[in-house]
Amino acid sequence: MKTSAEGDMAETLARVLEGFEGTPTLRRLRLRVREIGANDHDELAQFHLLQRACREDPALAAAFEQAGLGAVAELHLGGAGRRMGDLVQAFNRMVEAHWEER
Repeated sequence: MKTSAEGDMAETLARVLEGFEGTPTLRRLRLRVREIGANDHDELAQFHLLQRACREDPALAAAFEQAGLGAVAELHLGGAGRRMGDLVQAFNRMVEAHWEER
Protein backbone atom coordinates (compact mmCIF):
# COMPACT_ATOMS: atom_id res chain seq x y z
CA MET A 1 0.00 0.00 0.00
CA LYS A 2 1.30 3.44 -0.90
CA THR A 3 1.15 5.92 1.92
CA SER A 4 0.52 9.63 1.92
CA ALA A 5 4.01 10.22 3.34
CA GLU A 6 5.49 8.24 0.45
CA GLY A 7 3.48 10.34 -2.01
CA ASP A 8 4.63 13.55 -0.36
CA MET A 9 8.23 12.37 -0.52
CA ALA A 10 7.81 11.43 -4.18
CA GLU A 11 6.48 14.90 -4.97
CA THR A 12 9.40 16.49 -3.10
CA LEU A 13 11.83 14.36 -5.10
CA ALA A 14 10.11 15.43 -8.32
CA ARG A 15 10.24 19.14 -7.38
CA VAL A 16 13.94 18.98 -6.55
CA LEU A 17 14.75 17.10 -9.75
CA GLU A 18 12.71 19.56 -11.83
CA GLY A 19 15.16 22.22 -10.68
CA PHE A 20 17.92 20.25 -12.42
CA GLU A 21 16.04 19.75 -15.69
CA GLY A 22 18.37 20.08 -18.66
CA THR A 23 21.54 19.52 -16.63
CA PRO A 24 24.00 16.75 -17.48
CA THR A 25 23.37 15.25 -14.03
CA LEU A 26 19.64 14.81 -14.62
CA ARG A 27 20.08 13.62 -18.21
CA ARG A 28 22.50 10.91 -17.03
CA LEU A 29 20.22 9.92 -14.15
CA ARG A 30 17.15 9.60 -16.39
CA LEU A 31 19.12 7.55 -18.93
CA ARG A 32 20.53 5.21 -16.29
CA VAL A 33 17.14 4.77 -14.61
CA ARG A 34 15.52 4.03 -17.97
CA GLU A 35 18.21 1.43 -18.77
CA ILE A 36 17.78 -0.31 -15.42
CA GLY A 37 13.98 -0.08 -15.63
CA ALA A 38 13.98 -1.70 -19.03
CA ASN A 39 15.88 -4.64 -17.61
CA ASP A 40 14.21 -5.48 -14.34
CA HIS A 41 12.57 -2.54 -12.53
CA ASP A 42 14.97 -3.03 -9.60
CA GLU A 43 13.83 -0.30 -7.22
CA LEU A 44 16.92 -0.43 -5.04
CA ALA A 45 19.23 -0.28 -8.06
CA GLN A 46 17.32 2.76 -9.33
CA PHE A 47 17.71 4.45 -5.95
CA HIS A 48 21.43 3.71 -5.96
CA LEU A 49 21.59 5.63 -9.25
CA LEU A 50 20.01 8.61 -7.48
CA GLN A 51 22.60 8.30 -4.73
CA ARG A 52 25.37 8.18 -7.34
CA ALA A 53 23.99 11.33 -8.98
CA CYS A 54 24.09 13.07 -5.58
CA ARG A 55 27.71 12.03 -5.07
CA GLU A 56 28.61 13.29 -8.56
CA ASP A 57 26.74 16.59 -8.17
CA PRO A 58 27.05 18.25 -4.74
CA ALA A 59 24.42 20.84 -5.75
CA LEU A 60 21.86 18.05 -6.19
CA ALA A 61 22.78 16.57 -2.82
CA ALA A 62 22.41 19.99 -1.20
CA ALA A 63 19.04 20.54 -2.87
CA PHE A 64 17.70 17.29 -1.38
CA GLU A 65 18.97 18.28 2.06
CA GLN A 66 17.37 21.73 1.76
CA ALA A 67 14.09 20.08 0.74
CA GLY A 68 14.15 18.07 3.98
CA LEU A 69 15.06 14.68 2.51
CA GLY A 70 18.44 14.55 4.23
CA ALA A 71 21.74 13.28 2.94
CA VAL A 72 20.34 10.97 0.25
CA ALA A 73 23.77 9.82 -0.93
CA GLU A 74 24.77 8.74 2.57
CA LEU A 75 21.82 6.47 3.40
CA HIS A 76 22.51 2.76 3.85
CA LEU A 77 20.01 -0.04 4.29
CA GLY A 78 21.63 -1.31 7.48
CA GLY A 79 21.92 2.04 9.23
CA ALA A 80 18.91 4.06 8.19
CA GLY A 81 16.53 1.14 7.62
CA ARG A 82 13.05 2.61 7.40
CA ARG A 83 14.13 6.02 6.08
CA MET A 84 16.07 4.37 3.26
CA GLY A 85 13.12 2.09 2.44
CA ASP A 86 10.73 5.04 2.38
CA LEU A 87 12.99 6.98 0.01
CA VAL A 88 13.49 3.97 -2.25
CA GLN A 89 9.73 3.56 -2.57
CA ALA A 90 9.17 7.28 -3.04
CA PHE A 91 11.82 7.51 -5.77
CA ASN A 92 10.28 4.55 -7.57
CA ARG A 93 6.84 6.15 -7.28
CA MET A 94 8.24 9.42 -8.66
CA VAL A 95 9.86 7.60 -11.60
CA GLU A 96 6.60 5.83 -12.39
CA ALA A 97 4.56 9.03 -12.15
CA HIS A 98 6.89 11.50 -13.83
CA TRP A 99 9.52 9.73 -15.92
CA GLU A 100 8.12 6.55 -17.41
CA GLU A 101 6.77 6.84 -20.90
CA ARG A 102 3.14 5.97 -21.12
